Amino acid sequence: MIPGIVIELKYASLDNFTGRALYPANMPCLLHRMTLSRLKRAQKILRRQKLGLKIWDAYRPPEVHRILWKSSKDSAYVVPPEMGTSLHCYGVAVDVTLVDRQGRPLQMPTAHDEFTTAASSKYTGGNPVILRNLTILQNAMKKAGFSTINDEWWHFTNMEPAAARVISAEQLGIQLPSRKILKAKPIEPGTSLNP
Repeated sequence: MIPGIVIELKYASLDNFTGRALYPANMPCLLHRMTLSRLKRAQKILRRQKLGLKIWDAYRPPEVHRILWKSSKDSAYVVPPEMGTSLHCYGVAVDVTLVDRQGRPLQMPTAHDEFTTAASSKYTGGNPVILRNLTILQNAMKKAGFSTINDEWWHFTNMEPAAARVISAEQLGIQLPSRKILKAKPIEPGTSLNP
């Protein structure tokens, strides 16, 4: 639906902080239609600069959200289930990074889901290339109507759709990996993907 966008759902692979594939390999990249429209706008803005977006996460089944909470137990990064659920479960949040014209990722502050202070959306490091790339990404997403959060530079939210609702994987006909695979081991808060 969005020309040139790159999709690499991290939770469909082992390359995430749990070390387990939480989505099926054929997991569709789903978003609320209003969020999709805004993401399309952001991609168009970036294409004019010979850049683009890579999606790391979009709609997230609430079943997987509970697994992520059990794996992190860090409310700075994952919403505790007793307080609600992630906006990803509504299809109104998206995790993205910046890529060049060929779809190659550009240098950013951290990897996806790196639960450290370096993942802040307010970059304080001294690398001018990273600062430039992050600023380009944030400006494009803001112009398209997204907001961000302090702790995750890659996370953007479209707060517009009041009618959005949580939908389970089962309701969508998505077959998640078995419970044995989804049983995630806890990690320590502050653990980095790149120790």
